[in-house]
Amino acid sequence: AVAPPPPGVDVACGACRQSSSSPAPRSVSFFSAMAGTAPGSFKKRRRKKAAPTKRPSASAVVKLYAGGGRPEVLFMRFSCSMIFLYSMAVYFLLAFLAVFPSSQAVIVCMHWVKYLWWSDYAHPSNAFLLNARNLRINTSDGVQLGAWHALPARRFAQHHLLAARHGEDDVNDLFDADLASSEDAVVIFFHGNGETRATQQGPLHLRAISSYLGAHALVVDYRGFGDSAGWPSEAGLARDARAAWDWLTLEHGVHPGRILLWGHSLGSGVAALLAAELADDGIAAPQGIVLESAFTSVPDLLPDYPLTRALGWVPLSTAIGRRIVAFRLDTRSNLRRVHADTPILLLHGTRDRTVPATHSETLYHDLDREEEAEEETAAEGKKGSASTSSGTHTHVAGSRVLVLLKGADHDNVLTKPKAVHAVSRLLSGGLVARHGGGGGWTARLSSLMHDSRSSDAAASRHELVDAWAPVLGGGGGANYDAKSAGELDDGF
Repeated sequence: AVAPPPPGVDVACGACRQSSSSPAPRSVSFFSAMAGTAPGSFKKRRRKKAAPTKRPSASAVVKLYAGGGRPEVLFMRFSCSMIFLYSMAVYFLLAFLAVFPSSQAVIVCMHWVKYLWWSDYAHPSNAFLLNARNLRINTSDGVQLGAWHALPARRFAQHHLLAARHGEDDVNDLFDADLASSEDAVVIFFHGNGETRATQQGPLHLRAISSYLGAHALVVDYRGFGDSAGWPSEAGLARDARAAWDWLTLEHGVHPGRILLWGHSLGSGVAALLAAELADDGIAAPQGIVLESAFTSVPDLLPDYPLTRALGWVPLSTAIGRRIVAFRLDTRSNLRRVHADTPILLLHGTRDRTVPATHSETLYHDLDREEEAEEETAAEGKKGSASTSSGTHTHVAGSRVLVLLKGADHDNVLTKPKAVHAVSRLLSGGLVARHGGGGGWTARLSSLMHDSRSSDAAASRHELVDAWAPVLGGGGGANYDAKSAGELDDGF
């Protein structure tokens, strides 16, 4: 037995005197410390994965947003509420303002939209139109409109040299003399909403008309558009279109048979309205009408137009909208008033999301039924349809032609060669008819499609090539080979 140590004597070893909470240090090698196998190593140990949190219940979410009283929660609730209330207020304010005709003009025409704020209306050369000049045209009610007049491209070099030697007034005299004396076709182009003669479709169509079609081109900014004075309205647009017609026919002596009316989008309604008023006044019909991306009427367009499509979820919104719309531009009714022998060409892209192609199809079939009622004894060859390998579909009924361009949308119809070819054939047929060459382009086109099922198809094609020679630049059917004739047939 070992006697206990006397008081005051510490006989425990150093290991026993250490606290149990602090373990004794031990020798650690450098390599084991770097490898993380010893305490105090430099390498961080891998943490365990946290347990997945449970998805909060609906009651917890409601409690978070409805109660709590915390500042961040109250701020979030206030912000969301204000955004929702302001959005609904603006939406219903626009719906309320749409009741008034002046507000409808703002929504339909969108003349306040300026795609290019730096547009120079006085100098068409800044829009790469070196063969054009700036004009001012006065309407019957005293409104001054801005306009551009472009010469055919083949005459540009001559007038450009004269412009370098003479003053601007002499150049304007040359433009006027060429417009009155030449037999080239004259195209009045009516642009769409939110555009001007210096932006988007204006310069594009002027270049195509003057270069590819070899015709004079006149584009007019409606009142309130571009640098034109006034405020747009349906009656005002009709006066603006009539002012452009009178400027050509009355002031410069251009024969109506040389004039082609061409409208794009909103301009298609303006072109149809002008043609209807000319027919009502007993004035000679124009050479033809081209409606590009046309619509049947503004009320019919409300469910399809992007700006008003969201109103579809409001009960009775479509029915109420059809009744309160004062800016109608009823192209469907206006075309029924046009002379029956006036050629009408409808161009529309199959991928148009602004104005669906069904509008042009409705216009075509409506005119087709009207002609069937008036001409019940017409020959079977009066109607026909064709489809090309590229997916372009063409329908012919009397003096009406519908061309659906595959892959084209609302603003790039003119970039498709088939569209330019269709317009060139309309111009060439009108020129042939004016010079005593036959019954016009639609009669020959329908005859060609009818004879394509017979053994005289080749002869009919060569006859049609002869009719198209003035525009296509050839000297007649003898100068065209079989490949050229086949390319002509591909258009329709």
